[in-house]
Amino acid sequence: MKAQEDTAVIARFPVSVNQQRCLVMEQVSPGTKGLNLAVRWEIRGAVPDDLVEEAFQRITDRHEILRSRFGSLDKDPQQEVLGHIAFRLARFDIRAMPGPDQEARIRAIAVEHAAERFELTAAGLMRVALVRTGQDRVTLLIAAHNSVFDGFSIGILGHEFGTILAALIAGEKPDLPPLPLQYGDYALWQQDLDRCGTLAAEAEIWADHLQGMTYFEVPGDYSRRRVPPASGSVGRDLPAGFEQRSAEAARQNDASVFALGTAAVTAALARFTGRQDVSYAIQIAGRDESDLEPLIGIFTNPLVCFAL
Repeated sequence: MKAQEDTAVIARFPVSVNQQRCLVMEQVSPGTKGLNLAVRWEIRGAVPDDLVEEAFQRITDRHEILRSRFGSLDKDPQQEVLGHIAFRLARFDIRAMPGPDQEARIRAIAVEHAAERFELTAAGLMRVALVRTGQDRVTLLIAAHNSVFDGFSIGILGHEFGTILAALIAGEKPDLPPLPLQYGDYALWQQDLDRCGTLAAEAEIWADHLQGMTYFEVPGDYSRRRVPPASGSVGRDLPAGFEQRSAEAARQNDASVFALGTAAVTAALARFTGRQDVSYAIQIAGRDESDLEPLIGIFTNPLVCFAL
């Protein structure tokens, strides 16, 4: 269910470089589902639906990016912040269904909820559905457009939602500090970097690093066909103590666990393909300033990882 909006625009900002990638993808493939991020949470306990809705309303009031829309997707796009939008929770009650059938129903709702198209020129680019499965058990299905949300934002949303909901249930005021910035401030900062030539200088550095790199691709088992992509997942249990051994190996090599894992993936790709010029993109959080850490928004940036 879409949020109802108050069309009063209180601020306009340029779009960030991170958002520009999303807008380009939207123009190439309008309404693409690839930009919809989906999260599933479960709440156990006697939680009224109205308090869940109020908690998300307060989060929307707190973060301007969740009250933003894009004034244009073509030439010179801008993000416009609305003074207020009324957050509306989509509600489903499946308590009457037998327990074994509830999971299938939740999955069906989740797929439909996550796949619904976002209109980027309308504010309210995050939506939430509540599926009540019992008196003291609900499932929350959250979908957000990547232009206003990233993976790091999930943790922020979870922390604020839990803090606010607990306070509302207790009849207390949520204890959340004021945000030091809003996402629009970050976009303005990027614009200043662009105007002073910093971003162009960084682009030259990367062009120099990647000069001479050839296209890298893992050979497929089958020839490619022009068919809609299908997604899937494969799960494997890690050996006991794997996390501890990885942390110790990283410490011994004076590296982070992430860097160790990246090196292992690079070595595996080189062995599998027989190539030494391995290159691929990894996502970095992009929150290199402490003031950016409590903000919901898209800060992630693809970084080229390569080995020669």
